[in-house]
Amino acid sequence: MESLQKHNISWIKIYIALPTQSLTNDIVYLYLLSLKSGEQNKENLNPHPFHKVPTIEYKLNNNNNPTILFESNAILMFLTELFDTKRLISPTIETTGLEKYGERLKWMHWTNNTFENLSPLPIRYLKSFIPKYSVPINEIISKLDNEELQHLNDLLKPFTEELLPFIEKELSTKATNYLLSNNNFDVCDICLGFCLLASKFLGLLGENTKFTKTKEYATRLFQRPSFVETFKIINKYQNH
Repeated sequence: MESLQKHNISWIKIYIALPTQSLTNDIVYLYLLSLKSGEQNKENLNPHPFHKVPTIEYKLNNNNNPTILFESNAILMFLTELFDTKRLISPTIETTGLEKYGERLKWMHWTNNTFENLSPLPIRYLKSFIPKYSVPINEIISKLDNEELQHLNDLLKPFTEELLPFIEKELSTKATNYLLSNNNFDVCDICLGFCLLASKFLGLLGENTKFTKTKEYATRLFQRPSFVETFKIINKYQNH
């Protein structure tokens, strides 16, 4: 944990929602909260002022009061600054150049502020049908009647008419496997991949999708070992 010592951090706590036991060592504490049982809403379990996850809490050696950090991509930037010491997924502006550095910031903030703000509406709508159809949420779309499906399609219009067309156009101008380069996976790919996972979940990147470049890019991301391991954890949680 040399990087934490370099920044004078005595400990750091990370609060996320995953179905496994909490992990600790002498400096880093990982708390995994159950959204199903509402643990994120309990102040003694989650320091987030608006009861959301992820959240980070850390304490500097020269400060008795811990600092709370939230917003997904702010946390991602914070953690890469601490732990990506070789700059494998977060090259500096000196090594990547001003244009690519600005491109990274664009994708990280766009996904966090524009894309993710619209995702909860259709997902919440699908979740409302779990009691009615008694099937996992990823199977609900096939159960909807015409009226229900039409309402879902209305909720998806920002995705199908604005968000995904924008991503498709951007990816069509690139001759690279990832957003910033051909072979180097970047932290901004994590941000966009999270959003495209929601798009796949909502049935927008299926076999007959018109967003072919976006689907190819998403498939490339989802086949990476780190994504595969994450999906295993997500599936374990959904079946928990």
